[in-house]
Amino acid sequence: MLRAILAVLACVFSLPAIGFGGLMLWDWLAVRGGQQFYVGSELRDYFLRGLLCVGAGVWGLKAAVDVTFRGNQKPGLLTTACGSAFAGCILAMTYTFLASPVAIANSDVVLALGNLKSGLWDWAERNGRYPQNEAELRSSATGLQLHSPFKRGDVSFFYELSYVGEAEGPVLSEPPPQRPGIVFCAFSKDLRQSWITVTSLEKRVGGPVVWMRLLGQPRVEGGRLPDRIYRPPGELPPRSAASSK
Repeated sequence: MLRAILAVLACVFSLPAIGFGGLMLWDWLAVRGGQQFYVGSELRDYFLRGLLCVGAGVWGLKAAVDVTFRGNQKPGLLTTACGSAFAGCILAMTYTFLASPVAIANSDVVLALGNLKSGLWDWAERNGRYPQNEAELRSSATGLQLHSPFKRGDVSFFYELSYVGEAEGPVLSEPPPQRPGIVFCAFSKDLRQSWITVTSLEKRVGGPVVWMRLLGQPRVEGGRLPDRIYRPPGELPPRSAASSK
């Protein structure tokens, strides 16, 4: 009776481990060609995690087949195989759902945007406005890390800053530019309002490039400078600030 219960559990745990692990191996094969964008850690991790999950699932499934059709599986070994299949199932489902590479990548992007927004705010406090050209934007983006979480083959992509002046709202064109990790910084004509958007991936491998979203809506960072900071372009800074130079 115990062997039958363990055999059923081994089957139940083995199938998701084999299925989701097989998807990781398929993703690894797709990325190996070097033409697909992907997110996550190193390329070898797709292979190692997929192989581990498939191996654990196959072992558990083989043990279940042996005890069901041959009746020669030792209970101790079957218990170990069942536990292995369970571990493979948990690992595969965690990596696919709970620790989704896309979700992790977007968290990294949100952190990078936060650093960029902080740098823009510090720059605006010193200058009384947002940057008026790409050179000023780059000088304000000192907190933006260089490498994005998006890759192709063994190559990591850098964030690409794009300046948009005299804007009336965020850059959310459809379809988005066909490269993840492009950060659009749009500024109003009076350089008081900013909108920051960024391209991401919808799937962990080969997914279409999309605007990064929050609760189903495109995520837009930025903000409006308050009166205590803002000075219209061309207006001289306060006397105290000018005399201190």
